Amino acid sequence: MSDKVDHGTIELLIMRLAAEYRGGHSVNLSTFVQQHGLETNSIAFRDQILPALLAVDLRHRCREVSDDHDHLLVADYVRMFPMMTPAQQSDLTAEEQRLRGEKFAETLSLSPGDLPNAGVHRSDLVVPGFSDLRPIGSGSLGVIYAARQLGTDRKVAIKLIRPELELDGKAQKLFIREASIISRLNHPRIVQCLGFGFAGIRPYLVMEYIASADLEALVWRHDQARRIRLAVKVVLQVLEALIYSHSKGIVHRDIKPSNILACRSADRLRLKVADFGLAKIFETAGHSGITNTGELCGTLAYMAPEQLTDSRSAGPECDVYAVVACLFRLLSGEYPYPESTLMESFQRRMSEDARLIRRFNPKVPEALEKIIAEGLRRDLSQRLKSADTLYRSLKPFAAKAEDA
Repeated sequence: MSDKVDHGTIELLIMRLAAEYRGGHSVNLSTFVQQHGLETNSIAFRDQILPALLAVDLRHRCREVSDDHDHLLVADYVRMFPMMTPAQQSDLTAEEQRLRGEKFAETLSLSPGDLPNAGVHRSDLVVPGFSDLRPIGSGSLGVIYAARQLGTDRKVAIKLIRPELELDGKAQKLFIREASIISRLNHPRIVQCLGFGFAGIRPYLVMEYIASADLEALVWRHDQARRIRLAVKVVLQVLEALIYSHSKGIVHRDIKPSNILACRSADRLRLKVADFGLAKIFETAGHSGITNTGELCGTLAYMAPEQLTDSRSAGPECDVYAVVACLFRLLSGEYPYPESTLMESFQRRMSEDARLIRRFNPKVPEALEKIIAEGLRRDLSQRLKSADTLYRSLKPFAAKAEDA
């Protein structure tokens, strides 16, 4: 195939793909490409044919699938077509979000012009019972505001669903699920939920306000010996939260340093686990219909291999893996696997064990390196899977830890 394809050829492929949809056939785009003998390793395929086919396939799926299964992951397409460029992945994500927003708007009898602009924080934002809202952070689902509670003048944190997702049915369900889950948890190592409500059609969570410091910076400002003890102590506090949440049947699914809030209390370092936006009741994992089989939920650097292939059924062992990955990061400043493209990261985690930590920090005791290596095993059957077991294994290494 040459570096350029005439427009007629692309039109013909689009017509054939559309005809498959009109005929009621279940179409796998990768199979369609193979059936038509397209050379997927060519520049012409990547830059001309693939974008056209993806646009048609994405529009069809967003229109036809049910609301509970309308989230089509760019990761699915990347797995089918690893030659996709980062720019193509970004464009496809934006187009998916637009199509899903239009579909949900139709169910509310809204026109596309009524949809909010992505990333816009409205100056007239009002949350009943609160004042002085000021944005302090954001995540995949929500924007976090510091606010004052009227009547008590208590400072709180309010998490509102992102403006561009307020008409997204699935995002609303995920946000409300987070509220349902976090309201069940009452533990000193977990950010406390204080309330839930709606500001117009945007759901929001009211949570305790934590004046958090940069966790990695807090650990790395100390000498090596103290840093090791302090990093272990941090992880032990996170494990206390997970032992509790797992006992309640809840798995977090997105443990990472940015979701571990560090604060001072009576001159002692205290940690709280935040952001249960991807949390799930693991005993019923796979049955809610909110996340799809094969969906990628979590942050790649801290995700267990099995979570990459089936986040929907992720259990407590995925949280334990993530905690060990956090410890690796705090002790070395590196990730367990080298940073690379999305597809290379997938393949490496499926075929290789994580790197050994003493390669980056020789001061880590060999016994601690062994625990970390066991906690990051690619093979689940050979890995530390229990938060309680990991806690007991790590505790001796924090025996002399002093507070930051």
